[in-house]
Amino acid sequence: MLHFCRLLGFITLGGIDNQYKRGQFYPGVLQFGLELSKTGKSRNNEEAVIPSKITVLTARAKELKFAMALKPSSKVCSAYRKLGDVNGVDDWGIGDVYYGSVAEWIISWRKGIRKFTNFELMLRNDISQGYENNKYIIIGDTGEKDEDAAERIINKYPSNIKAVFLHNVYDMKNQYQPNSNPVDRTASGVPIFYFRTYIGAAVKAYHASIINKEALKRITIQAIDELRSSHQSTISKLNEMKVVPKFIIDRNQRAYNSRWSELVDDANQCSFLIPLVPKDLFKVGNTNIQVK
Repeated sequence: MLHFCRLLGFITLGGIDNQYKRGQFYPGVLQFGLELSKTGKSRNNEEAVIPSKITVLTARAKELKFAMALKPSSKVCSAYRKLGDVNGVDDWGIGDVYYGSVAEWIISWRKGIRKFTNFELMLRNDISQGYENNKYIIIGDTGEKDEDAAERIINKYPSNIKAVFLHNVYDMKNQYQPNSNPVDRTASGVPIFYFRTYIGAAVKAYHASIINKEALKRITIQAIDELRSSHQSTISKLNEMKVVPKFIIDRNQRAYNSRWSELVDDANQCSFLIPLVPKDLFKVGNTNIQVK
């Protein structure tokens, strides 16, 4: 039987991944967080799972909180809360936030140490409130010392960590694109999963019995719907322009094709969801950008 699980997010100032624009959410990331937050939760009489909020461990400088704090009105907090509302979960999303300092903000290699220190602060706080049996699921990426932080946490507190999910990021502008994800591995018995899309992450979470088939279905549908919606929005904006340079059209088409390719590759791993998911959901072709 699982102990209470809390989802930990390593939120950074950016990173090297520029496949999506700064401030744009990865397709399915919000739904993935919600489904993981339900892991190990008890059910009430209405059979509704009550998820915990996401605790954020970040290296953002607390000295600059006036400008960089994750406020309830911020874009990311609002997006998580809205998704919770859509899924019938009131007031869900970002919970406690543990910050860093200007030193970690400036000196990159110290970010992992700060996130590890923030984990210890959070853990002590949970234990003081009687949650000594908590287990945690960590989500981060491979570009901002999150892997270093996760390894430090696992090495010292392996019994407290259920799993680690690391988004494998790369720099498209400088053509730094690894041929494949790093190989999934375990550290002190804790599984560390690498992924490129949140459908891929969800597939791994499903096979590890962290989420169920219905949760995987919801993440898959949400990710594909969000990418379609994002692309349609881009097309609409381009169509409003009187003149659209060809290089802009080509750049957007390449980005669109790359995103769909990765998403569809991972979605094809979910073919066992059929007929839970309509068959045409996995038949995603390329759509040319139309401009006036």
